[in-house]
Amino acid sequence: MELKFSDTYFRLATRKDKQAVKQVMAESFKNDPCIMWLTEQTSRKDKVDVIVDYMVDETFEDGSIYITQDNSAVALWKTGKKEKFTWKFITRNLSFLIKMGIRCVIRNLKNKEDITRHFAKRRNFCYLYAIGVMPQSQGLGLASKLMNPVIEACKKINLPLFLETANAKNVAIYQKKGFVITDTLSHNSTTIFYMRHALI
Repeated sequence: MELKFSDTYFRLATRKDKQAVKQVMAESFKNDPCIMWLTEQTSRKDKVDVIVDYMVDETFEDGSIYITQDNSAVALWKTGKKEKFTWKFITRNLSFLIKMGIRCVIRNLKNKEDITRHFAKRRNFCYLYAIGVMPQSQGLGLASKLMNPVIEACKKINLPLFLETANAKNVAIYQKKGFVITDTLSHNSTTIFYMRHALI
């Protein structure tokens, strides 16, 4: 299932936008608690860039990426579509393994398993994989402009909507948008909040 929108403020990103998407994501997530926890077992200085590159390529294959017209904010969405086991899939995952190491890969796989466990049992759902805003554009409501149309579309068709965050300050923001905490999971000093939209 794919959600499609007609909006003058943002557009569906294509692979031509990959560098712009990566730049926003890398800037937004360079100090993210979950990203830090997922990559702490590697000493690579460019580990945030590596994991962001993986996330963006993965979403181009099995989701949708929306980017604002000025390239200052992006949202990575998934809707239950399964990526095909192709040479591109193998290459991306093998490259991640070589760059990040087996311990980092295992941690990332376990994290994906924890996330998936919170999804609706049926296949169709909408999942906010990641949302990022360039530092100089934060506080302008860009994240809301990227999220609101998806929330409204999900409400209309009663499609379950999920996300998770390791930033405690974001929990209240998501709660104002109708999300409720369904579970929390702590990894040392990092707590991940799993949330589902009430779709009221």
